[in-house]
Amino acid sequence: MERTKNNTLPLDRMQELETYAMAWSSPVSDAVRAQVDKATTSLAYVDMASGPMMRGLLGFLVRASKAQRVLEIGTFIGTSAMGMAEAMDSLRDRQDPHAPHVPQDSHGPHAPYLLTIDKNKRYIELVKDAFAQEPYASIIESVEGDALAMLCAGDPRIFTPQRWDLIFLDGDKAHYPEYIEHVVELLRVGGVLVIDNVLWYGLVLDAETLATDKLASDADAHKPNATREEKHKQKAVAIDQMNQRLAQDPRLTIQILPFGDGLTLATRIQ
Repeated sequence: MERTKNNTLPLDRMQELETYAMAWSSPVSDAVRAQVDKATTSLAYVDMASGPMMRGLLGFLVRASKAQRVLEIGTFIGTSAMGMAEAMDSLRDRQDPHAPHVPQDSHGPHAPYLLTIDKNKRYIELVKDAFAQEPYASIIESVEGDALAMLCAGDPRIFTPQRWDLIFLDGDKAHYPEYIEHVVELLRVGGVLVIDNVLWYGLVLDAETLATDKLASDADAHKPNATREEKHKQKAVAIDQMNQRLAQDPRLTIQILPFGDGLTLATRIQ
């Protein structure tokens, strides 16, 4: 196995280095910052949201791929959708002046469109005011619903004649293997798939052991009184299964990054 020296950063200074990296990266918009502040006052676990570097990376990927159609599974506090919508809006500002005009409030074939789905009513309510402002209002459609059930049912809002340019999967980790059975097919050739939390606190390293552990069994993880630890381990097993399936999918090129809690970047090549 090839071994390379792939990390020379001093771990004891990582927080300082992250601050430095953000200081010299493109700034977060005032609207996103305000939404983070709003969520912080109403939720006890805002740290689950995509951080500034993750939001910046999503925006970068939108711009680099010139994505006009984005599907997000897992809205949470809305800041990742906002960041991607801002990137999509910046592409709209740079469109060919000779291209056919598309009204700003249209989700027509040439207009930027981002569909974000979450089944948590509280999160959907939390993002309403932010998504009602421009440029988000003319780009983002927020849907309350179970994304996996919608995928299984062939919901027409997801299964459209046009495939998606970029898909960001950040939903229920226990069902990651089931999600990818659908989302890869929904992605256009050349499109980008981004999946968060693919290393799951490092527990994917123990997935084989956890899979045989009673605590990680499907029955225990879904019983009414299942503990947080039981569910946590079951998610690690599911994520590992997804990672292995993706790596074997001939339609994709895959790169897993040890970034945050683990990030998969994939491109559909066929």
